[in-house]
Amino acid sequence: DEGSERLVAQSEQVLKAAHLAEVKARVTGNARELAAARASVGRDLAAVQGAEQGMARAAAEKKDAAYNAYMSRVLNRVRAKGSRPAESVGDLAKLGEQAHRDMARARDILGGAQGERARIERLLANDRAEDQTQKVVRDASRHSAETLKDMGAIEGDRARLEREHRAAEGLSARARTLDAAARKAEAEAAQAARGA
Repeated sequence: DEGSERLVAQSEQVLKAAHLAEVKARVTGNARELAAARASVGRDLAAVQGAEQGMARAAAEKKDAAYNAYMSRVLNRVRAKGSRPAESVGDLAKLGEQAHRDMARARDILGGAQGERARIERLLANDRAEDQTQKVVRDASRHSAETLKDMGAIEGDRARLEREHRAAEGLSARARTLDAAARKAEAEAAQAARGA
């Protein structure tokens, strides 16, 4: 019916809006909004699929009804007009043309429904690809943060080692100064002893 056709025609916009709400909820970390958005996507998808199935059933019923009407008209006209070949052939030709037009319209309806279904499947595939991309970005961000943390720890260790090295150099210089002073004192004491 017209409601199903409108629903299928608007399915891409409806699902896109629902997906944007889901992405927003996921980014903001709002669990309640995320659950509501996912439920909305499920409901919208179920409604579209139900509309598609209804349209397919309607098209099949229309095709059957057109064929039954065609056969009924053929039989009624044959009964009403007897077996006059010229008129019967003309009537059959007209009825055949009408049946072809009915079947062509039914094929158009089915083709439109299949096209909408293909677009919905592409949209869902894009949603899954976007989810995977966001996962990769989150993983990369986490790894980057861990790497920066490790680099900070390494830099801290390097600074500590440099401080310890400078302290060791200071102690070594102090030891050399004390050793020189001791040697000088010994030399002066020896010289004083010889002078005495």
